[in-house]
Amino acid sequence: MPSAEISKSVEVVGWAEEQGRRDEMEDGFVFVDCFGDDVQSAYLAVYDGHGGRETVDFLAANLHEKLLAEMRKAKEVSVPDALTAAFKDADETLRDQLKVNQSGATACVVFQTREGG
Repeated sequence: MPSAEISKSVEVVGWAEEQGRRDEMEDGFVFVDCFGDDVQSAYLAVYDGHGGRETVDFLAANLHEKLLAEMRKAKEVSVPDALTAAFKDADETLRDQLKVNQSGATACVVFQTREGG
């Protein structure tokens, strides 16, 4: 099972992958230690792809960056509001700019930070 050997924001993080009977693995996992250059914050996400890897690959490469950009827009933005805006931006980019209409994904995202951080 893969794991983050040395992380600053969490004590232990690990993940497992299994392709199953399909021809292509359509799932993805992202762990960003020290999210936003904050040693007390981490971003973790599991993406369950459907209909190909295109959406999963885009989300794995970009969703955490979109979240960080939303969080930096205004100091008082709530994490749920920033997540909602990041997902909307990702959806619009996939649909309108990249013209992705044959694949999709379900996402489970965790943003962890120390209270008051």
